[in-house]
Amino acid sequence: MKINKRVRYEIISIILIFLVGGFIQTYLFCDNCSRDWDLFMKNALVAGFVWTSLWKGSEISFDVLDRWIDWLEAPLKRLFVSLASMVLVVIVGFWGSYLLVLSGIYGTPLDQALEYISAKETIPPIIITFAINSFMHGRGFLLSWRADAVKYEKLKTEQIATQFNSLRNQVNPHFLFNSLNALSSLVYDDQDKAVEFIRKLSQVYRYVLDTKDKEVVTLEEEMDFLNSYIYLQKIRFDESLVININLESNVMHHFVVPISLQMLLENAIKHNIISESKKLTIDIFHDEEYLYVSNNLQEKIHKDSTGIGLENIKSRYEYFSTKEVIVEKTDKVFKVGIPIVKSQ
Repeated sequence: MKINKRVRYEIISIILIFLVGGFIQTYLFCDNCSRDWDLFMKNALVAGFVWTSLWKGSEISFDVLDRWIDWLEAPLKRLFVSLASMVLVVIVGFWGSYLLVLSGIYGTPLDQALEYISAKETIPPIIITFAINSFMHGRGFLLSWRADAVKYEKLKTEQIATQFNSLRNQVNPHFLFNSLNALSSLVYDDQDKAVEFIRKLSQVYRYVLDTKDKEVVTLEEEMDFLNSYIYLQKIRFDESLVININLESNVMHHFVVPISLQMLLENAIKHNIISESKKLTIDIFHDEEYLYVSNNLQEKIHKDSTGIGLENIKSRYEYFSTKEVIVEKTDKVFKVGIPIVKSQ
């Protein structure tokens, strides 16, 4: 039977810790062991169990804490729990090993086993265990801080790419042609509406530029921008585009990634047929944890979708929320849910 590489590593490390820790401690701190082989082996066996339990117990407690409490999210809580875990590992590992070997293996009465544990033998492994634990937990903090810094830089890169792509999409020939075409019609038909169209168009550009350095914005800010974008699209598609917004006021102070809702609307408009006979209906709503953008599915036959926009949104939300972006597609509906960020 082939042993897993990880299991083989653990077995080898346990054997080395047991032998090296047990024999070295016995050689250095047992005065009478050099003249009594049975006493030497007895002490080496006890010390080996002690070192193995302390070392591996420290590793296990560190791994559990690393998954349970993040250094950067709750540093004080992690510090106190780490100190408590070190004390627990020392008490259980040290005393448990002595009692296991002396009482369990050698049959020594419990009171004699307790008397056998001297301060001279107790202090060295305790000091070294605390030193090792302090190193491991300190190293864990530094690695968490470094990983967060790398993640932050990745977010900034994603954010810059999003702002650039969004701005580029707004000034691409199709967008300009459609906007100017709609504007030219309004100039002759309704000058007041043409002025409003220009104002909304400028707001779209201004928001893209104003949020280029922001990681998150309030939903209220995003919706102000989105309403300007919707106005432009409604001028273009008129009654063929139906957008229903159902958002309660109590979510407006929460946060979203800038331009994320606009990108989802843009994807729905870009990849679906919109006509008088095939109206596109887009619904924007929420629950306790997510904002949703849903549309009836009537996909164009020839699509130029690369999926970059949706992947970009997913990548940016990884930094702000433990919840994943939801993407659901059926024969009739395409829906995307983005997490509501409840603290900045």
